[in-house]
Amino acid sequence: ERVEAIKKTLVDDALNAELVRNEILSRTDQLDQAAKEIDERIKELTTLTRFLGIVVVAILLACLVFITGKIVTVPIRRLFRTVQAINAEQDVRVPYTGRSDEIGELARGMTAFQDALQKVRDFTVRQQNTQKELFERATSLDQILTRFQREISSVAQALSTAARDMQDAAEILSVSAQENQRQADAALGASGKASNAVDEATAAADNLA
Repeated sequence: ERVEAIKKTLVDDALNAELVRNEILSRTDQLDQAAKEIDERIKELTTLTRFLGIVVVAILLACLVFITGKIVTVPIRRLFRTVQAINAEQDVRVPYTGRSDEIGELARGMTAFQDALQKVRDFTVRQQNTQKELFERATSLDQILTRFQREISSVAQALSTAARDMQDAAEILSVSAQENQRQADAALGASGKASNAVDEATAAADNLA
């Protein structure tokens, strides 16, 4: 009964471990799904931000070219190349931010856009690192649970083998006990017969006297 109780306890522990493993895997899948959704939203936001930035800059550039003509052609061309570099995720410094005219306002607006885009990129990197860390933790937990299940299975198998050996030994002891009881009964019968013979001899001796 004790062995059966131990086996039952081990089986329950194994089932609980499996439930915990399934729960961890489920939560890991949920985290992966949430991380993917965040990545998709970040990509959409980045694309929209870039598109809006390019559209705004293009409109501003067109207005400035139309108003000022050839006076600002060189700065505008340089700013446009800067926008292309920012869109290509190159680390560039926006020129003309110190000017007090429309070119300076445009340059400062591009700087703000560049800063916002950099924040989005940094957030994306952090999310990717977080997702990688969660995946590594889930993988480690899965390996631990797998090893635990193998150890539990080995212990359960060893206990089952020991239980069978104990059962065989108990059967052997039972047979031996039965044989000993039979021999004891035979010895008891022989002792009774010897006692009867002694009584008869004693009675015969008394009669002779």
